[in-house]
Amino acid sequence: MKGGAMERDCTWVQERISFYADGIVQGDEERLLHAHLRGCADCAATLADLLRTVHILEHLPDLEPSEDPWEAISFSLRRSGFHKKRLLARAGRFAAAALLGIAGLTYALSAFMTPPQADMNAYWREHAIFTAQGIPMTVGANVVAIEATYRMQKE
Repeated sequence: MKGGAMERDCTWVQERISFYADGIVQGDEERLLHAHLRGCADCAATLADLLRTVHILEHLPDLEPSEDPWEAISFSLRRSGFHKKRLLARAGRFAAAALLGIAGLTYALSAFMTPPQADMNAYWREHAIFTAQGIPMTVGANVVAIEATYRMQKE
């Protein structure tokens, strides 16, 4: 019985069948739906399934939860260890992110803040000149104190 205009009618009926079952459709639209349902077994079966589902849902008992549902849910989650697993996963992700951040910061700082390389040959040349003249040389720190410390470590 399906073909041509009837197939288009089925699409149109399927779009409106829920309203028909609820009794919202009126007038010409109701008559067209009713006529189609009498002649189309597929659409009539869809309406019957819909009405059966509505009937079952209407006759289900109204139940109130015996206790706060969150208590039961949280108990199940605690028992399964789900909460601890999530906490450990978060801590692991945080530690990894912190480590990457520190590594990136260290790399960035080392690229921009590299200290100049000391010219040790020049230092020892100047040291020899000042020592020969008997003048203690200071470059940032008292060299005489450094030399005394060095001699003490050798002894």
